[in-house]
Amino acid sequence: MAKGVSAVGFQRFALGIFFVVLGLTGVLPSAGESFFGFSRGHTTVEVVFGVVEILCGLFLLADVFLRIPDRTSATVLMVILILWLARVGYTEVYQAISFRNDGIRFSPNFWTWALTLSTDLVIASGLWALWRSETR
Repeated sequence: MAKGVSAVGFQRFALGIFFVVLGLTGVLPSAGESFFGFSRGHTTVEVVFGVVEILCGLFLLADVFLRIPDRTSATVLMVILILWLARVGYTEVYQAISFRNDGIRFSPNFWTWALTLSTDLVIASGLWALWRSETR
């Protein structure tokens, strides 16, 4: 499948840039991840996920310009999607929601949590759309 300058190619390019930048902000202590932060501070886990995110981004960018077989691309995209959904589950459910006697608490507040979750889901839907384009 030719990737060129199509909507799918542009989406792949945009997600590739996103993952590279996100990964760099996880690796570089001076860069802040804003609401995409994985852990509460610059820890080893943040650096490991930063490196993984950089690799995901580089793959997506390479997939724009090189001829990577559809089957290989689809497999890697599914792995990226699963890792992203695991990250979303960890950061937006496990870390950000606490159940207390006086109700459910969202960290830092409900609206920031909702914005972050919806952004994470837009990224997941983009990865899903790319995967579907490779499996047709």
